[in-house]
Amino acid sequence: MRLKELGWKPTGIDVSDRAVQSARSLSIEAHHCNLASFARTAPRRFDLIRFASVLEHLEDPLTNLRHAAQLLENGGRILLILPNSDSWMFRVFKSYWFALELPRHLCHFTSRTLSLAVASAGLSIESIHLSTRPRDLQRSLAYVFPRLRRTLESGMARRILSPFVGLLDVVGGGDQMVAVLKRALDP
Repeated sequence: MRLKELGWKPTGIDVSDRAVQSARSLSIEAHHCNLASFARTAPRRFDLIRFASVLEHLEDPLTNLRHAAQLLENGGRILLILPNSDSWMFRVFKSYWFALELPRHLCHFTSRTLSLAVASAGLSIESIHLSTRPRDLQRSLAYVFPRLRRTLESGMARRILSPFVGLLDVVGGGDQMVAVLKRALDP
């Protein structure tokens, strides 16, 4: 809803009818389809395409990136938010890393493998930022220590862990990547 207030014309797509109905209830244009079918019938091109916690759930992320690239307006950007499987948290927690989320996450990326996928789709990374959310650390710890789950997921635990998360990010890379992509030929 905030995007509309800023003068943007948000458009959403989802394979979930419930998600589409929810967006429509907020007066957001929403289409019940996948990206491949939307790319074939889209009424216009877009300045910004946002994949927030989406790419890792797709069976064919490369094809989906290609479809997204086709939908970009000249100079448009794609914003990706996804887990970083080269993070310090993955190295420490391994199979207990919260963002692993098997079997819901079908693929995992490092900044290197993301760069390769993006290049194969005719895109390039304009910027990438790595960070860890304290909540993800709390959830990973709760997987390791299930009896302490309520304590570890509390607001107090988040406040205690937050400064350490920032320090560890500097040393070993965050568990979340935020990447801005552009078409490889765009300035």
